[in-house]
Amino acid sequence: MRHAPGLAARLDVEDVAGNSLHLVTDSSWRASRDTRFLPPVNLASCVVDNIDATRDKTDWVLPEFDDSMWPSAILTDGAQWGPFHPRSIPLLRETEVPPAAIVQVKEGNKTDDSRRLLPDALPLELRAPAEVVIDGGQMVLAYYVLDFEAEQGTQLQVTPAQRRSNGSVRRSPGFLGTANYRARSGRQAYMSTDTYGFRYLHLKLNSGKMWLHGVRVVNRLYPFDRLGRFHSNDSMLNEL
Repeated sequence: MRHAPGLAARLDVEDVAGNSLHLVTDSSWRASRDTRFLPPVNLASCVVDNIDATRDKTDWVLPEFDDSMWPSAILTDGAQWGPFHPRSIPLLRETEVPPAAIVQVKEGNKTDDSRRLLPDALPLELRAPAEVVIDGGQMVLAYYVLDFEAEQGTQLQVTPAQRRSNGSVRRSPGFLGTANYRARSGRQAYMSTDTYGFRYLHLKLNSGKMWLHGVRVVNRLYPFDRLGRFHSNDSMLNEL
């Protein structure tokens, strides 16, 4: 990296009446290193979460959060990054894709491979050691959100996967995108920081107990309109 790391942001907002608001990062902003985000696994292709939610003193993303105890941000020379430029492409279109079903549940030495449709299969109670495979129903490039209740310190791992064979998910060779999440006590939500190409979500409960209440998958793609169609007399080719 040929420059110092940092965060620079500018937001220009104008309402229908023509009133303008300009937000720019400066020394009035506050920052804290004492957050739930622990050093992630180094992976060039994506961000892999390593989160300890027990470090949360309260939910800092809420508007009523008091950040007065956080230190002020340290100014750095933004000129080294060059000027701001307008985004050259549209924002990615976000479309929620409801997951289809839970297709496998393992608890201890017991395995249930029955297909349980979502959201009817929820809430699902799990006690470690346990594993769950969720079928999204289609390939997506998406982030996921888990809504669950857990005991303090419950250890959860989440892995996106593209394939499934003999009941188990198959990870792409060299893929290290398994997120680690240590839960605080009570109801909470975990949203993956990055997007992944996947069809299945593999949840592994290494310790503790949790109640899974909801699963959301949000597809993020360039905003194109699907106009082309294909059909032939070969059913397998049509499916491909």
